[in-house]
Amino acid sequence: MAYKSLACLGLVLLFASSGCTTSTPSPTCGFFNFSPKTDKDQNGNVAAQFKLDFTFHPSQCNSTCSCDKVWFVQILRVLDLDNPSSIMQTSDEQQARMVQSTDLSLKGWAVDRIAGSKFGYYHMNSSGGLDQDPFDLWQFGYVDTPAIMHDSVQPGANWRWGSNVKRVQYQGIAAAVCIDGGSCQAHVLGMKQWVTNYDRTTNTIDPPTAYDTFTWAQGALTAAVSAWNNQGGHDALPTFTFNP
Repeated sequence: MAYKSLACLGLVLLFASSGCTTSTPSPTCGFFNFSPKTDKDQNGNVAAQFKLDFTFHPSQCNSTCSCDKVWFVQILRVLDLDNPSSIMQTSDEQQARMVQSTDLSLKGWAVDRIAGSKFGYYHMNSSGGLDQDPFDLWQFGYVDTPAIMHDSVQPGANWRWGSNVKRVQYQGIAAAVCIDGGSCQAHVLGMKQWVTNYDRTTNTIDPPTAYDTFTWAQGALTAAVSAWNNQGGHDALPTFTFNP
């Protein structure tokens, strides 16, 4: 995302539900580090940016499972702050697959990925690698090596909602996933939620803020991945389960 829109590959997430409530903190099998900032390009468009890394440590969730490779699935939605029932997406393809629900914790989420890539993992290209840029390191996670992702939200340069929408809030949930090897393979290892607000009338944006997730976010992730899968025509993908 300087806005990387996501779309098309089948992921299935199943979360253990016993004993969970929407106010129960989500377990995390490792450590997140979130580094936010704001920026402005040469055309005056402001951006909210962050770096997120996750280091796998199963002892943090009282587990002994192992994992050889960690990466992220991210889901996204955008709220009109003057009309909170209006939930939008950053591209037509993402809009078409967002979750339709009367449950406001689920409504409007969509899997976020590089446009045109066959994979539903964040920023993963169709060859299964991570495209690098000259300013930010993108890195899969390995034993004692953190998985590192970046995001840049630049609404003014990508405005698509017409003149009536003035203020929006971007909401994201990044899920660290074991994508290869070990007994934790195909498990979600932890999640982090982030938000930023943009005011189009003043061209100002807040630094992104990150929060620990609660169990409602597990449902949002499951629903967004189901909406992705229900598009049809995708390759068969791994089944993800939440690692309690």
